[in-house]
Amino acid sequence: MTTKKLLSYLTFSILLFISAWYAHAETTLPPAEKKEVATQNTHSTQKERGVEKEVATHPTTPPPTTPQASDLVPVVLVVDGDTLIAHINGKDEKIRLIGINTPETVDPRKPVECFGQEASKHAKEILTGTQIALEPDPTQDSRDKYGRLLRYVYLPDGTLFNQLMVEEGYAYEYTYQTPYQYQAQFKEAQSDAKSNNRGLWDPTTCNGKK
Repeated sequence: MTTKKLLSYLTFSILLFISAWYAHAETTLPPAEKKEVATQNTHSTQKERGVEKEVATHPTTPPPTTPQASDLVPVVLVVDGDTLIAHINGKDEKIRLIGINTPETVDPRKPVECFGQEASKHAKEILTGTQIALEPDPTQDSRDKYGRLLRYVYLPDGTLFNQLMVEEGYAYEYTYQTPYQYQAQFKEAQSDAKSNNRGLWDPTTCNGKK
């Protein structure tokens, strides 16, 4: 047998032996090692599912939900940008909007503040003659020290009016003592209004100052 044929024969024999050894090892792998491999595969799958679950539980802000007709109450009077009167359960109730503060226009102890008239006018344009839905906040008192109901106000199309005033630059985000339910999104709305120089954030109006 020539040297070349001998080398070819030996190479083929070695490859055949290695193949047979791997096949034997796979069928005789100890149960503990098999379990470890299976556990690793399971953890990998759970980790992937965990990532999917984490993404699913952090959705973008959902579109507004239209209030039921039975939840709507009529607006009687718009006092200013953050205060109104609505007819609830047979009587008129003064409502202070949670999470916002508009420049002052009606407090006799204070001068009219920058952009206060514009904020008041904007609120009246949107709310006068319409109906609204009200939402309390479990993190806040039901009424303030003046006896006003503390509420979120929703328009008939589901728009959160409190946040809208901040988004459009007619109100400041306002936290009174305890953080409220929608504080994060109101702060984000204010940041956006400020970045885009809307309303009272415009350098040609108030530049963010009262």
